[in-house]
Amino acid sequence: MRRLFTILPLAILLGTGIGCSDPVAPTPESVAGTYSAVSFRVQGSNVLSAGGSLTLSLTTAGAVSGRLFVPESVGGPLDANMTGTYEIVDRRLVFDQEADTFVRDAEWTWEDGVLAGVFVSASSGAEVVVRMER
Repeated sequence: MRRLFTILPLAILLGTGIGCSDPVAPTPESVAGTYSAVSFRVQGSNVLSAGGSLTLSLTTAGAVSGRLFVPESVGGPLDANMTGTYEIVDRRLVFDQEADTFVRDAEWTWEDGVLAGVFVSASSGAEVVVRMER
């Protein structure tokens, strides 16, 4: 009987979700900062090791700037200015930029200082996967 009273409080805590961690919803304050790609793959090719890059600087006011560079050897050449805006919609980041790149069409998520994007072209099936960190 004594063991039951020892286990019961623990079971109640676990059952109420205390100790469980849901991802914190992104806010303009939490996502603001400069991010650099630490992993960037196009159709399985490593864009970073080929000399490519992606940087995005996000402000609390919803502005974004940065640069996307993709060398010819991995699907470029592409050198694009990332100036535009972003908004947070249903825990996802949505980019609006003049440059017509995968960045504005990708599905972007943010969690704990990591910005991750996935894009699959409807016309070609080409896949782009990016992980960015501050």
